[in-house]
Formats: sequence, C-alpha cells, structure tokens
Amino acid sequence: MRFALVALLSCAACRFEFDAHTSDGSVRDTAVIDSARDAYYDAVMASHPVAYWRLGDIGEVAKDELAAHDAMLTGGIDEARPGALTGNPNTAIAFDGNDGQGRTVGGISFPNQQPFTIEIWVAEPDAAKYWHYLTCETRATGMPQQGYALLQTGGGVMFERIASPAYYDQTGTATIQVNTWTQVAGVYDGATVTLYVDGTARQSAPATETADPFDSPVFLGAQSEGAFFAGTLDEAAIYDHVLTPADLLKHYEIATGP
Repeated sequence: MRFALVALLSCAACRFEFDAHTSDGSVRDTAVIDSARDAYYDAVMASHPVAYWRLGDIGEVAKDELAAHDAMLTGGIDEARPGALTGNPNTAIAFDGNDGQGRTVGGISFPNQQPFTIEIWVAEPDAAKYWHYLTCETRATGMPQQGYALLQTGGGVMFERIASPAYYDQTGTATIQVNTWTQVAGVYDGATVTLYVDGTARQSAPATETADPFDSPVFLGAQSEGAFFAGTLDEAAIYDHVLTPADLLKHYEIATGP
C-alpha cells in the first residue's frame, strides 16, 4: 500500500537555472531545477553531483535536481517524513522493506578506474538486516556482476565497487545507530574504496581493477533482485569525482548544525 502525506513547508520552492560542472570545472549542461534552496542544497550543488535526489517529493517521482535521473517511486513508501537536516523543513521518504523503491530509467556507470563518490542519509530501525540504500548494479542469481552500492550487510554498513563478476572491491563494515539519521558515503579514488560514516573514514580496501562498463538503473532503497530497505532515506547524491574528507565533513556539519 502506498501512502502520500501532505507537508506544509515553511520555505517556498523556487525555480532557477544551474550550470552543472564536471570535476574539472567545465560546464556539462544547463538544467532547470525546482527546489527549496538551503545551505545543505548549496553545499551539495557546489560539490558538482551528476545526480541529486532530495527525496522531499510528493507524488510518484523522486526528482533529480540535475533533471537527468528522475526516479519512479513504487510499492510501499511513505512520503513527507521528517528529514535528516536539522532545523530544515525539507522532508524524506520512508520505505516499507517489502516492495518500496525508487528506480531511474538510465544508470550512471563509472568504467575503467574512474573515480566517483556516492552519498546518502539513512535512518533504519534494525541494523541486523540485509538491505540496500543506494545501488547501481547488474546482478545475477543473487550476486552483483558490475556496479556499486551502499548497503547494510546485517553486520554493518558497507561500500562496494564491483569491477567485474570476478573482482569485488568491498570495504569492511561499520556499525551505525538505529533510528538515528546517519550520513553514509562511499568514495573510489581510482585505487581504493573508502567508507565514510558521518563525515569520518571508517573502512577502506584496495581497488585497482579495471571496471567493466555496465547498464543498470539506479535504485533507492533496493537493488534489482530485492534487498528492500525498511527505513527512511534522504539527500542521496552521486558524483563523478572524489569528494574529499573535508567535503563530506562539511556536508555532515551543515546537516547537523544549529
């Protein structure tokens, strides 16, 4: 069953144009964006994402702020839930753990040894379950073939980069508190995968293999074979470059500040 709640937000949405830049500063394209601007939004956009879902949506679409990777929302979801940002009226989306998910049409692939970063805020009621937060992977018979994901293993959160069916680059796990908003991020710098929790590096592992190109949708709160998340997600972003520890800590501090 799918629910939609009406939220009364104290800030008005504004419509403006933003030049999306690549990591080298060149302009990718110009997208028209509908958003309620705030300090966290500005910090993420200043980090030049290739996709950014605020997850404060009402309706069947989780809008990408770059207007390139909107995600269709299906199954058991609950919109307009309290969000991750302290003192900010922007809301979040809860997923029911049965069939609720967001899914894009096209994916975002990082072949060869291209650096990238993925980031999301999660609040989960149970840290002993296996489920996915933010995923772009091809999978077969329960195993990832190519791609990347931030997930809860049942023993802790983890970042994985699957270079090919033969090479799994996975960090170790880190435990997080239940029922508490937590920033989870994964960074691949071309040689190492690193898991960040609340702006701090927690686990890393070598990752020197060349990744196969692949084609898979981006999933929010699931992966292609299930692993449905039961909890709340907010402020998901994908970047085609490395976010530094200072970048991720800045995002965390803005989100949790007064």
